[in-house]
Amino acid sequence: MSEALLLGHGPGATPPAQLAAESVRAASHGWLDATMSVTLLAPAGARWADEAAVRDWARRAWLELAGPADDGGAPPAPVAWRAGRGAAAAVGATWGVGEALEGAAALQGLRSLAPLWAGVLAHWSALPVAAGAARLIVAEGRALTVIDCADGVPQQWSTAAPMGGAAPGLLSLCAGAPGGVWVAGHSLPGALPAGVQAVPGLGVPSQAPEALLQALREQLPDAGRVEPALRRAPPLSPRVGLALLGTALLVLLVAGATAWDTRQAWQAAQARADARQRVADTQARQRQGGDAAEAAARQRLQQPWGARWAAAEAAQPDGGGWLRLEQRRDAARLVLVGEAESPAEALAVARRIAAQPGVAEAAVLRSETQAAASRARFEIGVRLAEALP
Repeated sequence: MSEALLLGHGPGATPPAQLAAESVRAASHGWLDATMSVTLLAPAGARWADEAAVRDWARRAWLELAGPADDGGAPPAPVAWRAGRGAAAAVGATWGVGEALEGAAALQGLRSLAPLWAGVLAHWSALPVAAGAARLIVAEGRALTVIDCADGVPQQWSTAAPMGGAAPGLLSLCAGAPGGVWVAGHSLPGALPAGVQAVPGLGVPSQAPEALLQALREQLPDAGRVEPALRRAPPLSPRVGLALLGTALLVLLVAGATAWDTRQAWQAAQARADARQRVADTQARQRQGGDAAEAAARQRLQQPWGARWAAAEAAQPDGGGWLRLEQRRDAARLVLVGEAESPAEALAVARRIAAQPGVAEAAVLRSETQAAASRARFEIGVRLAEALP
């Protein structure tokens, strides 16, 4: 748990001159009340890249506001802060003044400084009672910081030092409030008037500074990182970073495995498609070859067999007969093989066949005489008129 100090002039506050070096080294954060600081609010809607940009703007604003009686020296280093959430947050800068400057050496051990009301606002804006329009009053010694908020986001900011006691002063600040009035802080004497409520969780506003600090430590344990202080977000936890890295690697592995499976499935589908195409091409070629063979067979069968048989029967060789009839493949000539008494009879048979209707020509192709039997074996080639090319 971080330690914090409350610095201010109010009743019970600790002036910087009384701080011991050991106390400063033990603390990490200092809350400056309104009596120890001067706060300047940035224009509404202004945008800042970082805390250094706010400090630069604050230094320029300090010099522009310096009067003729000021020595014109370098302005003190401001504390940049942001009150609220998101783009609607109010941004400003706070300077330590009076004894805060005189005790600057004693404050060097603190890691951060911020206005006290900023810490109270950070706690109050997270409460359910901050919903809607409301007015938050922070008692800081002799000064009262008045903040009008909408849903916990500051809309107007001012500092007042009312006279005439606590109750009349608070009643005067309640006039014109946009909603309920809530009070927190320290060193506000007397009881709260009717209609004014204490901020839950921070005790009564009339408590001692030590009690308020204890409540802030319990509600805001890490004061150096609490909004509305304008600081960088806390670094990412190593465990969270490792978890995010592991998740990213897992996503990449799953994506890679999915891509590999998709590629394998695509290649398998492509191979199946190629195989189906090869089978289809083979079947098409087989069908084409089968059709051609069938056509050729039909062509061979579709021959003028009747005319051929009629030519052979019309001219029988005398003293012999026909031995066989040959129709050679892809040839238009019909070959008749027979026997006759003599070669002269073979010539006569050829002439008789040539005289038959539908016969284009008939000629003796070969004739042999068998001496033992005194007979002639012959071959006659017959070309029908229908078979002419």
